Amino acid sequence: MRGLFKIALRNLMRSKRRTAATGMAIALGFAGFLIIGGFYERVARLLEVYTVYPLTSGHLQVYRRDGLRLAQITPTTHALDGEDLGIIKTAVQQMENVEFSGGRILGEGFVSNGCTMVPFIAIATEPRINRAIRDHPLVKRWLGTLMMVGKGRDIAAYDPVIGPIAITPGMGRMLSKDLVYDQVPTGRPLVPLGDCQSPASRNALALDANVQLVAAAWDGIFSTTDAEIVTRTAAGQTDLENTLVVAPLSLLQSLYHTEGATSYSVWLKDPSKLKQDLALLQGLLQRTGRTYEIFQWDDERINPYYVGQMKFMAVLFTFLAGVASLVIMFSIFNSATIAVIERTKEIGMFRAIGFRRAYVERLFVVEFFLLCLFALLAGVLLGTVGALIINHLNLAYEPPSIAVPLTIVIVPSWKSALAGTIIITGATLFASFSVARKACRQQITHILNQAHR
Repeated sequence: MRGLFKIALRNLMRSKRRTAATGMAIALGFAGFLIIGGFYERVARLLEVYTVYPLTSGHLQVYRRDGLRLAQITPTTHALDGEDLGIIKTAVQQMENVEFSGGRILGEGFVSNGCTMVPFIAIATEPRINRAIRDHPLVKRWLGTLMMVGKGRDIAAYDPVIGPIAITPGMGRMLSKDLVYDQVPTGRPLVPLGDCQSPASRNALALDANVQLVAAAWDGIFSTTDAEIVTRTAAGQTDLENTLVVAPLSLLQSLYHTEGATSYSVWLKDPSKLKQDLALLQGLLQRTGRTYEIFQWDDERINPYYVGQMKFMAVLFTFLAGVASLVIMFSIFNSATIAVIERTKEIGMFRAIGFRRAYVERLFVVEFFLLCLFALLAGVLLGTVGALIINHLNLAYEPPSIAVPLTIVIVPSWKSALAGTIIITGATLFASFSVARKACRQQITHILNQAHR
């Protein structure tokens, strides 16, 4: 075997130009795998963190039976009530892998500035959870400025009595609310709005941060409550850019006349134990005698946006990887075919002096395997340099359905490196073996006759 490797290395050095061209094709293809895979890893992690934390899905969500489908339609019978929240909280406290947890309300209604009413979609959790999400290392690492507070402070910094809420910049423009609570001048006299179309009224609207939330309560009664805009928040998704309101759980409970919540979210310290903790929580809740449904964060039923985006990315990555694989395979086929034609006399001599077909086939396979190995190492270097250059350029792009531009970042991924290695090595071995096998299956006399033409 050692002699086979020596012969293979010598043959590679005999055709330096062809070896360099084929090796460069493999190296560039593998570098492309690494860069595309690194970009896929970045997008996957961004979508995962955005779904689990800012959207407050948590790693696990607990609903009353049929609550996922009916909690917002018939909340009195399918949303969690105060007793449910207590039962679930007690069960979650028995789990060691929980980072934080709490009730969550997804609601809708209207925000009014006294003249204009804008529809809203609200996400409400306890202020401590909102602060934990904002300060979470994963949010800071993967989302960066995507969820950065634009003005003011986080809602957790304010007394719940004032009704602190965060709205998107788009909603602020629609409501003519340029200021947040901390920017409102103190001691200014209240100005009656009067005619909402007059310049004085429009100026008066912009001088405070007070709004009214209007909605149908869960008991069917028309409900309204005052709120103060304390900060701006990025929605992340374009369809939420003009409608998202982030509020304390207690504020929406007051608006909807309830002590309950739509669901209960659980964030885990170690997400790799998701399946075990799901089974554990199911067992703990079954002992209570009540029927609950538990969903994990990547379930399409609760997060169709995440699942849809990841399916699209998987199809795109597979397509690009397939194109790269075909280019590499055709390059190796071409190089191996030329090598066989150039060394037809050598193959015939090997066969004539008694070497078996399998030996000659192995010689070509080992030759191209060594070429592939060296090219993969060069590809790692090219991919690393390419990733560093791309990351250094801070290139921005606007992905579909994302409200703000994102920076292209290539994150090294061992999964893409392993997949690229397996695919490219497999393509190399298949192509070289196919060409060598076809040549060696011919009769010795035919091979020698071809060599003398």
